[in-house]
Amino acid sequence: MNISRRHLLAGIVIFALLLLLGHYVLQRRQAPPPLPDIRQANLQGFEISDAETNQEIQVYVGGAVASAGVYRLLEGDRVHQALSLAGPLPNADLRYLGMARELIDGESILVPEMQAGEAVQGEAGPALPAGKNKININRATTAELDAGLEGIGPGLAQQIVDYRNTNGPFKKIEDIRKVGGIGEKRFEAIKDSISVY
Repeated sequence: MNISRRHLLAGIVIFALLLLLGHYVLQRRQAPPPLPDIRQANLQGFEISDAETNQEIQVYVGGAVASAGVYRLLEGDRVHQALSLAGPLPNADLRYLGMARELIDGESILVPEMQAGEAVQGEAGPALPAGKNKININRATTAELDAGLEGIGPGLAQQIVDYRNTNGPFKKIEDIRKVGGIGEKRFEAIKDSISVY
């Protein structure tokens, strides 16, 4: 009778173990496949989006510029950025070029020359001598600032453009002294050559 009980208990234990093993195997087979890493998928989507917004474009700039040619810019760049690369000449007429317009891939920008007598103060007024034209420090390109202002090289001209892009337009000519590198002496040298209008 004791042997039978041992056999019975062993049988029950083995049966219970087999049940547990079967349940474990069944659970493994029915487990759903792992979900994709949503964070990774989103990150990949953002990378594609960023690449699309930074597509390169090519624009031709010619006419009254120092270096005519094809320039590589980024989608969303503006006309004034293309012109600053080409370097408008002092006699370039930039009034009707739409400086804030967004560039289009493959377009050509032809910069006309200022015609004689166009820099006139009113119809009856005399033409201003070329050397007396004031440079608008709120709209001039780096090339215009460099070429038209005494003691302002390319680096300082870029600082002026960067300052107004960050802080907004200059309200009066004295505000240009807030740009690093323009002290009282340099301001005195250029104050009669600049305007904010």
